[in-house]
Formats: sequence, structure tokens, C-alpha cells
Amino acid sequence: MDTTKLSALALIPEGAAWPAIQELRLAHDREVHKWPPHINLLYPFVPEADFEVAAEKLASALVELGSVRIRLSGMGNFGRTVYLKSACDEDPCLARLHAACMAAFPGFPQRNHTFTPHLTIGQFENVQAAQQFIAQSAPIEIETEISCLSLLARNSMKNPFRSPCRVSLSGKSVCMDDGNSQPYCCGAPWSWTTACLPQCAAGPAHSIGELTRSVSGRVRRAMSGSAAQDFELQEDDFPPLIAKAGKVKRAS
Repeated sequence: MDTTKLSALALIPEGAAWPAIQELRLAHDREVHKWPPHINLLYPFVPEADFEVAAEKLASALVELGSVRIRLSGMGNFGRTVYLKSACDEDPCLARLHAACMAAFPGFPQRNHTFTPHLTIGQFENVQAAQQFIAQSAPIEIETEISCLSLLARNSMKNPFRSPCRVSLSGKSVCMDDGNSQPYCCGAPWSWTTACLPQCAAGPAHSIGELTRSVSGRVRRAMSGSAAQDFELQEDDFPPLIAKAGKVKRAS
């Protein structure tokens, strides 16, 4: 089976969880302008030209599953790469989801012997620096509801990803965007990530600063000047988001 690093099958957190995650990534992740915040299920994945067929296979495989509420709590590291640990409220639902995706593609090549769901937030000079960062970081907990799988594609390794195709985790629908779907922008969640936010939540936050305070319960931690400027530049691109949709708890 042909696979490519120009595509991935991933879980994308809902928009309300992005500011707290992107704050960390803008300060530490060299891929923040290419990859959205994500948990990879299959990477490399099939070429974009095969997405329609792949999506139909996934829809059939996921018909018995539903949306998942993921808890990003604590940090770990693979060598000098630091990530947020991810788990479901009903473990091992992520393992079941990964197994269902693998079953949809018999013979799919696996890069690792075991599936370790994680959300990368940065790379450091060496293992010691990564472990020191983890030890010195304040506790963090982010909960996010994910209702679909995202088939991501990019035109080259230098380009940001697009999300031209999504598959409902109920297996009941396949959403194929047009071929010119909006490329990922590090400061603005894709509009579809905010579509299912609870209508009963508090009023909308119209700026990234307001959103971060309402979601994380505190003002953003200090970042490097360049990273903070990068994030602030995208403020006007944010669609109105509903506060508290992605529950974030962080100790001061």
C-alpha cells in the first residue's frame, strides 16, 4: 500500500482548546506553522488522490463508534520531543479507534509496534532539556470533544496542511470539502472545529486574549516576544468561539 508524508489521518481538537495548546507550540514547536494541533492515528497516510475511497472505508469501519472526549493531561517526551499525554474518559477508546482505522486498511504499514496517542508541543536541544522543561512546567489539563477524523493533506513538506476530507466518528457521514480547502493557520482554528460547540455555554469570546482567559481561567503565560506576536497577529482571524466549550484546567 502506497503511503506519503504529505498526508495524515488525525484527530483535531475543537477550536476552544486551540489557544492553550498553541501557546505552548508557538513557543517550542518548529512545526507549528505546518501542522495543526493533532493526534495522529495513521501517518504517513494514503495519497490525497485516494481520500474519497479511504473515507468510505473509514466510514464503514467506524459505524459503531461515537465521538470521543479526550483529556490532555501531563507531559511526556520521546527523546527531545515533548508532548501532551492524551487519554479518553472511557479508556481504551483511543486504542479501539486506532484499531478500527487499521482494520479499514489491511496491510497498512505501521511505523511503531505500539500506538501511543500524543499531541506534540515542542522540540528541545536534547533529552535533558526536554525533561527539564517537563519538570518545570505547571500542571495542565485540557478536555476536548472530537466528533470526526480528519484526513489531512499538504502540497509539499514546506506547506501547511489542509483538511479536504473528514469522517464522522459515528461512521454515518463523510464530509468532502473542495480541493481548495483552507490551509491551516496557526492562530485560527478551522471553522468546522467550532461547529459543534454547546449552545448553552457562556457568551462568545471575540479575541484570542479573551478566549484564553475564559478557557484556561488565567492570562496567557509569558512567551517569547516573537511567538506572542505571531499569535496576536492572527486574532482577527478567529471566528467567535464559545467560552468553556473546551474545559481547561491549569494550576497557577
